[in-house]
Amino acid sequence: MNKGNTMVDMRTKREDLLNGNILKTILFLSAPMMAQGVLNTAYNLADMVWLGRLSADAVTAAGMAGMFTWFAFGVVVINRTGTQVRVGQSLGAGDRKRALSYAAAGFQLNVFSAFFLLVSFTTVVFVISTCAAIALYSANIFW
Repeated sequence: MNKGNTMVDMRTKREDLLNGNILKTILFLSAPMMAQGVLNTAYNLADMVWLGRLSADAVTAAGMAGMFTWFAFGVVVINRTGTQVRVGQSLGAGDRKRALSYAAAGFQLNVFSAFFLLVSFTTVVFVISTCAAIALYSANIFW
């Protein structure tokens, strides 16, 4: 990366986040997550506006899907936050080997979480479908 006439190696560049204006540091660190939350909310609202033109059932389905999406996001954030903290602490202490170990463990945890979420959501869909079929059958709407 060129910065004027000097070359800057991004692997050795460090930002000092511990000294200076604390508000600026907090905003710098939190801005990407705040932007992500705003964009996700805007996306869900756009879905609701478009689906509201179809039916109330379509809006309900989108709301339920949004709830499951936020649940999955929460599981992923737990893994990501813990991994980032431990990797950051290890790199700050100059222990690259331990940082790589934490990064590998975080990746493994995310793979396990993805499998867990897949099984959980499949089970939820099956249970909801079964309950709906039983309700329709018992109300003599099914046949």
